[in-house]
Amino acid sequence: MAKRPEKETLLQRLSRVYGERGLLFPFKTLGKKFVKFYRLHIYEHFELAVCVRDNRDPLPNIPRHFSEGMEVRIAVPEDEKYYATQEWQHLHKRFQALIPDPNFTSLIGIAEGRMVSTGFWYRGPFKDPRLKEVFDNGPTTLYTFGGETSPAAMGKGAALIGYNWLFEHLEENLGCDKVMVYYQLGTMAAKRLHDRYWFVPQFVLDWRKIGPFRFSHRLPVPEDYQLKRPGEGK
Repeated sequence: MAKRPEKETLLQRLSRVYGERGLLFPFKTLGKKFVKFYRLHIYEHFELAVCVRDNRDPLPNIPRHFSEGMEVRIAVPEDEKYYATQEWQHLHKRFQALIPDPNFTSLIGIAEGRMVSTGFWYRGPFKDPRLKEVFDNGPTTLYTFGGETSPAAMGKGAALIGYNWLFEHLEENLGCDKVMVYYQLGTMAAKRLHDRYWFVPQFVLDWRKIGPFRFSHRLPVPEDYQLKRPGEGK
């Protein structure tokens, strides 16, 4: 990367930026903004595999070194300080609004004094804030509606550590015996992760948004996504 002079002229700045990012970067930036605007205001479509894990099913073993230096726990109101940082501020208002709700749980991963992962969960019948879809698998089911990992912690097993902690403490700490999640069809990394934890697809939610209107209907699970619980055979 070219070293910046202490004071740049406009021409020097343009030369440096185009040199670092390429001649097409303005068009790429505009393209990303257009896609975001299109999905937010005009049209968006998902096919989501909606899955349930029964907490009686076994947990996978994860390498011990994955958990070194990372603390996983349920967030408390004082943890708002982590959501107020620049990296997590996009979740700050949502955390503030939900933390007083007794059915809400935020699971966080802390390493070296900073939050490196978080997940939002809700117990009982739940209306997803993005999809505006109601999921009701009973009062002892925990639903997820958002999980993120810091780029610095990517590839270090943060999702595995968080999932194992959650399932080991699900009944004692949260009073639940099942967990429901969804992921987009075609995201094979998500499929592999959830198959590993015996999340059995229940149905596919075909969801689309046209302007301010949302439409959805349930579809059968494709054959290559079908999964049986342990002991139920193929």
